[in-house]
Amino acid sequence: MSVEEGKGERAGTSPGEDLGTAGEGLSNSAAELAEGDLNDAVEEGSESIGHVARAVDSAARKAVRAVEGTVYKHVMTQLSPYYFDNKLVSANVERTSNGGAEKRYAFEANVNDDARKERISTRLAGYDDEVSRWHVETPKNTEFSAAAEGVDPTDSEETRVPRPHQDDAETGS
Repeated sequence: MSVEEGKGERAGTSPGEDLGTAGEGLSNSAAELAEGDLNDAVEEGSESIGHVARAVDSAARKAVRAVEGTVYKHVMTQLSPYYFDNKLVSANVERTSNGGAEKRYAFEANVNDDARKERISTRLAGYDDEVSRWHVETPKNTEFSAAAEGVDPTDSEETRVPRPHQDDAETGS
């Protein structure tokens, strides 16, 4: 998730506009102070400080979002190239190591809305009862990847690769 918009951004005001408004307010405050109107000068000065604070807040939020975007693009996708994140869900597929030669993958998803999270969890649990998805055999076809890499595939490479049994996947064995 990203840093949300601040009051100035929600109002559609740029940091430069807020600083301009603050500058005008300080000029008016100084003029009122010169005229001896202390109460109006303090009120104008306070409003100006509010605009400066809002401008700093907007600029800081924009900078943090830029850093977040860079980290996501250049770091998260390097650490985990199968990483997805938006306001509703974050998901990641990563290769895990069990100390053996067998390659295993873990899928992790986080739904950020608690009501939806519960409904999705219930629905997925229902699939466990209905679908025997851990007993699937998939033919391995290396023709296209071998051609792209400039390697001739052998007949022995095109084999069936069994998926792990559900009990094995749950225990990690």
